[in-house]
Amino acid sequence: MSTLNVDLNLPEDRASPRPRRKSKRVWVGGTAIGDGAPVAVQSMCTTLTHDVDATIRQIELLQ
Repeated sequence: MSTLNVDLNLPEDRASPRPRRKSKRVWVGGTAIGDGAPVAVQSMCTTLTHDVDATIRQIELLQ
């Protein structure tokens, strides 16, 4: 799993994260959501799947 860091360009008083609310872990299929589970992202390719090279490049852009 990879990590994405994004600069939100927030004012200084909003730069530090607010305390997270406690949530209950639920399972959707085999994916845990909430209660400290890592963020899960699902995406779809817009390439023709038989164009393997283009599809792999697009997948790599997600990381």
